[in-house]
Amino acid sequence: MSNCDDAQKLMKFAKLGRIAGPALIVIDGVFRAKSVIENYNSNDPSWKREAVVQSVGFTAGMAAGVVIGAAIAFSPIGLVAGVVVGGAAAIGADIGVKVVAEKIYDWFKTRS
Repeated sequence: MSNCDDAQKLMKFAKLGRIAGPALIVIDGVFRAKSVIENYNSNDPSWKREAVVQSVGFTAGMAAGVVIGAAIAFSPIGLVAGVVVGGAAAIGADIGVKVVAEKIYDWFKTRS
């Protein structure tokens, strides 16, 4: 930090992150649950697959975002970069893991 103003800006950013972060996580979870519930209510037989894929993607995205974001936030790069890169890692992990989970689910489904 070069001065007190930078420290105050960083504190405001951290406060915003403590509020916005959990809110965005809840919103993401609600949209995922809504997708599964809509499939279930429309008697779509793939609702179980959707539930598994969304759950695995949500968990993997959260884990990747936390681990990578925290590692970068405590590095010389800083908190802002940690949040941005951690968020990108969470999105990437979510997408990648969902594709793999779909393939694994379908493989087990064909075996039963």
